Amino acid sequence: MGVFIGGKPEGELLAGGGYRKVDQSAQKRAEAIIAAWDGWRAEIERRELAHDIPELRMAAQAATRAHDAAALRARSLEAHTARGLIVKAEIAASFIPWADRDARAEKLDADDEVGILYALVSDTLRVLGSNASKQAPAS
Repeated sequence: MGVFIGGKPEGELLAGGGYRKVDQSAQKRAEAIIAAWDGWRAEIERRELAHDIPELRMAAQAATRAHDAAALRARSLEAHTARGLIVKAEIAASFIPWADRDARAEKLDADDEVGILYALVSDTLRVLGSNASKQAPAS
Protein backbone atom coordinates (compact mmCIF):
# COMPACT_ATOMS: atom_id res chain seq x y z
CA MET A 1 0.00 0.00 0.00
CA GLY A 2 1.12 3.50 -0.64
CA VAL A 3 -0.30 6.54 1.14
CA PHE A 4 -0.32 9.71 -0.88
CA ILE A 5 -1.00 13.14 0.53
CA GLY A 6 -1.87 15.92 -1.86
CA GLY A 7 -1.68 15.62 -5.62
CA LYS A 8 -4.24 13.94 -7.78
CA PRO A 9 -6.75 11.96 -5.67
CA GLU A 10 -6.40 8.22 -6.34
CA GLY A 11 -7.44 5.20 -4.35
CA GLU A 12 -9.29 5.08 -1.05
CA LEU A 13 -9.80 8.33 0.88
CA LEU A 14 -8.32 8.04 4.38
CA ALA A 15 -10.10 9.47 7.43
CA GLY A 16 -7.09 11.62 8.35
CA GLY A 17 -6.72 12.98 4.83
CA GLY A 18 -4.79 11.64 1.88
CA TYR A 19 -5.42 8.56 -0.23
CA ARG A 20 -4.37 4.93 -0.08
CA LYS A 21 -3.72 3.01 -3.27
CA VAL A 22 -2.71 -0.63 -3.72
CA ASP A 23 0.75 -1.11 -5.22
CA GLN A 24 -0.04 -3.74 -7.88
CA SER A 25 3.47 -5.22 -8.06
CA ALA A 26 3.59 -5.60 -4.26
CA GLN A 27 0.10 -7.09 -4.31
CA LYS A 28 1.16 -9.69 -6.90
CA ARG A 29 4.25 -10.65 -4.85
CA ALA A 30 2.11 -10.96 -1.71
CA GLU A 31 -0.41 -13.16 -3.52
CA ALA A 32 2.39 -15.37 -4.87
CA ILE A 33 3.86 -15.76 -1.38
CA ILE A 34 0.46 -16.59 0.11
CA ALA A 35 -0.27 -19.10 -2.68
CA ALA A 36 3.11 -20.79 -2.14
CA TRP A 37 2.48 -20.97 1.61
CA ASP A 38 -1.02 -22.38 1.12
CA GLY A 39 0.30 -24.96 -1.34
CA TRP A 40 3.09 -25.97 1.02
CA ARG A 41 0.68 -26.34 3.97
CA ALA A 42 -1.78 -28.34 1.82
CA GLU A 43 1.03 -30.73 0.78
CA ILE A 44 2.09 -31.19 4.40
CA GLU A 45 -1.50 -31.88 5.43
CA ARG A 46 -1.97 -34.34 2.56
CA ARG A 47 1.16 -36.26 3.52
CA GLU A 48 0.29 -36.23 7.23
CA LEU A 49 -3.17 -37.61 6.51
CA ALA A 50 -1.70 -40.28 4.23
CA HIS A 51 0.44 -41.52 7.13
CA ASP A 52 -2.16 -41.11 9.92
CA ILE A 53 -0.07 -38.39 11.60
CA PRO A 54 -3.03 -36.61 13.25
CA GLU A 55 -4.10 -39.87 14.92
CA LEU A 56 -0.52 -40.62 15.94
CA ARG A 57 -0.20 -37.14 17.47
CA MET A 58 -3.40 -37.68 19.45
CA ALA A 59 -2.13 -41.07 20.65
CA ALA A 60 1.22 -39.54 21.64
CA GLN A 61 -0.55 -36.77 23.56
CA ALA A 62 -2.73 -39.33 25.37
CA ALA A 63 0.36 -41.39 26.24
CA THR A 64 2.14 -38.27 27.50
CA ARG A 65 -0.84 -37.38 29.71
CA ALA A 66 -0.92 -40.94 31.12
CA HIS A 67 2.85 -40.88 31.69
CA ASP A 68 2.66 -37.51 33.44
CA ALA A 69 -0.20 -38.68 35.67
CA ALA A 70 1.76 -41.82 36.62
CA ALA A 71 4.88 -39.76 37.33
CA LEU A 72 2.97 -37.37 39.58
CA ARG A 73 1.30 -40.29 41.38
CA ALA A 74 4.64 -42.08 41.90
CA ARG A 75 6.29 -38.88 43.12
CA SER A 76 3.51 -38.22 45.64
CA LEU A 77 3.64 -41.71 47.23
CA GLU A 78 6.00 -42.13 50.15
CA ALA A 79 8.18 -45.23 50.41
CA HIS A 80 7.87 -46.88 53.84
CA THR A 81 9.94 -50.01 53.22
CA ALA A 82 13.13 -50.95 51.39
CA ARG A 83 10.98 -52.63 48.72
CA GLY A 84 8.90 -49.46 48.36
CA LEU A 85 12.10 -47.43 47.99
CA ILE A 86 13.33 -49.83 45.29
CA VAL A 87 10.05 -49.52 43.39
CA LYS A 88 10.14 -45.73 43.61
CA ALA A 89 13.79 -45.65 42.48
CA GLU A 90 12.94 -47.99 39.59
CA ILE A 91 10.14 -45.65 38.54
CA ALA A 92 12.54 -42.69 38.73
CA ALA A 93 15.14 -44.62 36.71
CA SER A 94 12.54 -45.35 34.02
CA PHE A 95 12.19 -41.59 33.43
CA ILE A 96 15.93 -41.10 32.92
CA PRO A 97 17.50 -41.80 29.53
CA TRP A 98 20.06 -44.54 30.30
CA ALA A 99 23.00 -43.01 28.47
CA ASP A 100 22.35 -39.64 30.09
CA ARG A 101 21.86 -41.19 33.54
CA ASP A 102 25.12 -43.16 33.38
CA ALA A 103 27.12 -40.22 32.05
CA ARG A 104 25.73 -37.71 34.52
CA ALA A 105 25.93 -40.04 37.54
CA GLU A 106 29.69 -40.29 36.99
CA LYS A 107 30.18 -36.58 36.25
CA LEU A 108 31.66 -34.55 39.07
CA ASP A 109 30.38 -31.06 38.43
CA ALA A 110 29.08 -28.82 41.21
CA ASP A 111 26.76 -27.06 38.76
CA ASP A 112 25.02 -30.30 37.68
CA GLU A 113 22.19 -30.46 40.21
CA VAL A 114 20.39 -33.23 38.27
CA GLY A 115 23.52 -35.41 38.24
CA ILE A 116 23.28 -35.94 42.02
CA LEU A 117 19.72 -37.18 41.59
CA TYR A 118 20.82 -39.61 38.88
CA ALA A 119 23.60 -40.83 41.15
CA LEU A 120 21.16 -41.21 44.05
CA VAL A 121 18.76 -43.29 41.97
CA SER A 122 21.61 -45.50 40.70
CA ASP A 123 23.04 -45.91 44.21
CA THR A 124 19.64 -46.73 45.68
CA LEU A 125 19.03 -49.44 43.11
CA ARG A 126 22.57 -50.86 43.51
CA VAL A 127 22.59 -50.82 47.34
CA LEU A 128 19.10 -52.23 47.74
CA GLY A 129 19.71 -54.95 45.17
CA SER A 130 17.35 -54.06 42.36
CA ASN A 131 17.78 -55.95 39.11
CA ALA A 132 16.90 -52.73 37.24
CA SER A 133 20.31 -51.29 38.10
CA LYS A 134 22.00 -54.17 36.26
CA GLN A 135 19.76 -54.34 33.19
CA ALA A 136 20.39 -52.54 29.95
CA PRO A 137 17.44 -50.59 28.60
CA ALA A 138 15.18 -52.13 26.00
CA SER A 139 15.77 -50.58 22.60
